Amino acid sequence: MVRSWSLLLPLALALVASAAHAAIVEHTFNVGNLSISQLCQPNRIITAVNGQLPGPTIRAREGDTVVVHLVNESPYSMTIHWHGIFQRGSQWADGPAMVTQCPFQPGGNYTYSFNVTGQEGTLWWHAHFSFLRATVYGALIILPRGGAKAYPFAKPDKEEVIMFGEWWNANVFDLQQMALLTGIPAGPADAYTINDNSMRNLCEPIRKNETYLLRIINAALNTPLFFKVANHSFTVVAADACYTTPYKTDVVVVGPGQTVDALMVADAAVGRYYMAASPYDSGIPSGPPFSKTNATAVLEYAGGPNTTLPPALPQLPQFNDTDTADRTWVPLQPHGAGAPRQADRATRGGHPHVRHRWDGRRRLPAGADAVQPEPHHVRVEHEQRVLRAAEEHLHARGPLQQRDGRRVHP
Repeated sequence: MVRSWSLLLPLALALVASAAHAAIVEHTFNVGNLSISQLCQPNRIITAVNGQLPGPTIRAREGDTVVVHLVNESPYSMTIHWHGIFQRGSQWADGPAMVTQCPFQPGGNYTYSFNVTGQEGTLWWHAHFSFLRATVYGALIILPRGGAKAYPFAKPDKEEVIMFGEWWNANVFDLQQMALLTGIPAGPADAYTINDNSMRNLCEPIRKNETYLLRIINAALNTPLFFKVANHSFTVVAADACYTTPYKTDVVVVGPGQTVDALMVADAAVGRYYMAASPYDSGIPSGPPFSKTNATAVLEYAGGPNTTLPPALPQLPQFNDTDTADRTWVPLQPHGAGAPRQADRATRGGHPHVRHRWDGRRRLPAGADAVQPEPHHVRVEHEQRVLRAAEEHLHARGPLQQRDGRRVHP
């Protein structure tokens, strides 16, 4: 008995020490109207948080509790989803409207509270009602408990959040309502954006030979996006708040809702360079319509000469360059260990090639089979018979090891 207590005591002390260092990270989100002009269009009103687009970045350390007081001053009902958070014991805080909570009405308020134990890296938050996540979104960064020195890779000199988005000149709530009334999908976005704009200086000038951790988030509703920086390369070190085995590439492709952490060394000649995001769609020519435009931002070195010359532009992949997309997906492997190849339970779902609807009031769409896996390995095999990239998202789960007949990627 004495020996048992002697073994338990260090564990108990470690738990107490961990709890003592954990903090409560508290924010207030005021959701309301924001007047903004994009694409040389007249100002229009959008829904945004705290008058910002993107909204405020939440930064916490592993083990902290995040508390967000949301005040709905917008004309629309609202919920917020914390994309990728495990929500252990706080599933009611996940945020999907009509799934884990009813949306709260204009003039209402709600407090979200959840813990971020067991997760580190880049995630994000967004509205989960109608198309409002086109403008209601922001980054959610979970740092290691030991700070940047605890990263499983070389400590970067600086970090920068890069958020892609899609911009419609029309009111996005009205777009969705019209799609529901007519059965015709909403048209593609008018532009893609990087940190709220389609062309801008990204940040303060970078310094030669410094290493930057780029926290890349694709907040676009529908479109995977390629990302390149002229004359620079990346080392991918994480995806969806899961550390990966590092690998080098000069381009990444980020699906809607996905995040990628990549190190970039400022080792090019001192000057100005474009970073650019462009759409990827493997369904060409038969896939759904998408905006065939690019978003750019300027990366500028400190100490560079004053010049009116345009920045260097990266050579972007073609819209349907699946080979390049594969080269960024296939190397993704969990850090320190390979992904499990065997599942503890199997299920199969077959869907006929017809339109199906879900009214949001029932627990599952008609014909769906619920699966409640034990805390073991879950393997999802997605068979798709259309020529288009598929994105899968399991709420409160880490990346999937996805196999679509041509590639395997988390």
